[in-house]
Amino acid sequence: MTEIRTPDQRLRVFVSSTMNELADARVAARRAIEQLHLTPVMFELGARPYPPRDLYLAYLAQSDVFVAIYGESYGTVEPGRDVSGLDDEFLAAGDMPRLVYVQRPAPHREPRLAEMLERVARSGPAPQIWAADVCDALSPWREEIDSLASGTEQQMTAKTAPAQAKENLVRLLGGAEKASEDARALVARAGVPDVDEGDVVADGFVGSLAGVRDAYGKAKRQIEGLDTGPAFYDGVAATVETLNKEYDASALDTSNLDSPELARAFDEVPECR
Repeated sequence: MTEIRTPDQRLRVFVSSTMNELADARVAARRAIEQLHLTPVMFELGARPYPPRDLYLAYLAQSDVFVAIYGESYGTVEPGRDVSGLDDEFLAAGDMPRLVYVQRPAPHREPRLAEMLERVARSGPAPQIWAADVCDALSPWREEIDSLASGTEQQMTAKTAPAQAKENLVRLLGGAEKASEDARALVARAGVPDVDEGDVVADGFVGSLAGVRDAYGKAKRQIEGLDTGPAFYDGVAATVETLNKEYDASALDTSNLDSPELARAFDEVPECR
């Protein structure tokens, strides 16, 4: 069940960056977060009678969203540690929803930060962010598919004049084909979710939408090739039957995912409800 917060509990946004180099950016981030009526969680806020690492890990554990701002400095690697506090914060954020801002140009970026940014790019979006992007992409697509289904049923029931029905069906199928391609492109742009075998999941979604797109395109061409004589509606029925089979073979099912993190994300994020 989705957690329902009382009005006094605002989402906490942890801001990660080097302190001195990006001081102005941190101030701007804090203001932006407060303008959204969220709570900024920042290392410099409040009294800190604790070791730095204990503090930022505790702050992270109580946060809901991770915002990172990276410039040129990797930060200091303390004795006994292999990574800087900046890197450690990113690793500790785990599957928390993340927003990453990278300062450009940065001609003097330290090599270890450049390596870290490559790793950040490979890590992919957190499950919640990826699920939200996918559902945003699928929402207009589903509306177009619903429109196709109702329009096709209306044409078959009303027995509109074949020439007019043919024009209407070709238009509906063309819209569904385009909507499927638009959705496929947006899902591909969402990247690979940061979960086990995320590439397999992402490829499966993109491939399914490509299959649906091709099925609509094939049906459109078949309708275009039908003669508008007495057997027109028999041809439409056969085309729709084939389309339904091909659609079912390629259909997306966000409720049946092998990844528990993604399954939970699709259940929880508002865009997917």
